[in-house]
Amino acid sequence: MTSPGPEQEPPGHEETTDTAPEGPPTGSAAKGRGFVRGDDRLKELLARPGMAQAVAALQTEPLVNPADVLTDNLRAQAQALFDAVGATDVAIFGSVAEGTSQPSSDLDLIAKFPPAFNLFNLIDLTEALGAC
Repeated sequence: MTSPGPEQEPPGHEETTDTAPEGPPTGSAAKGRGFVRGDDRLKELLARPGMAQAVAALQTEPLVNPADVLTDNLRAQAQALFDAVGATDVAIFGSVAEGTSQPSSDLDLIAKFPPAFNLFNLIDLTEALGAC
């Protein structure tokens, strides 16, 4: 038996010039394997009708400090929504509760929910709160 020479490789060890890409695949290879890069996904979303205009409108609207709009009426509306789903011990925490909120702050809420409360109920509640 002879050993392979410099020009001969053992069977099954052929050298290839293809190299594996670093990171997740992109383009059609990415979509076929379930990978979508964040910037590709953003481009897809912005390509939808009206999305670019909606994003532009959001970027031009001034931010509002949540503490400035949290009126007694808004608190009552939110409490009624929580009551409707059986939530108890509803409380505000975070920067709004501490009096340190800024226009870029969010409104942090916590509550106890009944055992039957599920993800679909949470989605409905979140949408209803957003409409207040």
